[in-house]
Amino acid sequence: MFNRKLLSIILVMLMVVLMAAPTFAQSPDTLNKVLNRGVLRVGVLTTGSPWGFLDEKYQLVGFDVDIAKEMAKDLGVKLELVETLNINRVPYLTTDRVDIIIACFANTLERAKSVAFSQAYAPFMLVLCGPKDVKINSLKDLSGKKVALGRGTTSDLILSEKAPKDAQLLRYESPTDAFLAVEQGKAHAFAEGYDHAMYQIKNHPNWEIKGEPFAKTYPCMAVKQGDQVWLNWVDLFILHKLNDGVIQDLYSKWFNIPWPEAGIWPSF
Repeated sequence: MFNRKLLSIILVMLMVVLMAAPTFAQSPDTLNKVLNRGVLRVGVLTTGSPWGFLDEKYQLVGFDVDIAKEMAKDLGVKLELVETLNINRVPYLTTDRVDIIIACFANTLERAKSVAFSQAYAPFMLVLCGPKDVKINSLKDLSGKKVALGRGTTSDLILSEKAPKDAQLLRYESPTDAFLAVEQGKAHAFAEGYDHAMYQIKNHPNWEIKGEPFAKTYPCMAVKQGDQVWLNWVDLFILHKLNDGVIQDLYSKWFNIPWPEAGIWPSF
């Protein structure tokens, strides 16, 4: 009788272990999947020049695109670029449409509830930019003014909380549309990264950066939560490319400004 009870207990415990085994087997293992597939699927922006955008030949180009090419080369696989918008970066990753997001993605605490972020790979300060005849020196000067920004961007998250209540935040589906709103006189200024602003000022000599940066963020690559082996490889990739000066050279190429002396973590 005792042996029969003991056998029953052992069988139950064995069934529990066997039922749990698929759970462990199904844990993310993106690095091996990419190597076995022979293709790296990277989500990049299409309207976030110069991070990622479509050129005159409708080819995806930009800072993040070149970094994705470097990653695929180091993995020894082909690269598949997946067109991504600000609002679908997380869904594309969590639904397995991409292996990694390299799309000027700031590592906010809210986003970190859904994805795992790598170490930062580029500097990124948020600024206001617009025509020189518009008087804006700080966030308080946005009172009664219209500010264009990308929906779901870090600028959107921060200004939704910190801008004056009577400031009008005009949300667009892409940063490019926000720039166009200022160009067409629909907004007094746009809120974006310092490098975005400098890129636009090259084409709009009558524009300027308004005052000091209102925030600093850290663009990171994003992978699925729990995918530690893949995240470790990505972090090591970033470290090597920073040590070799590859990322710094690509930054200067696409933003037409030198890599900041303070590096990724400037103070202001």
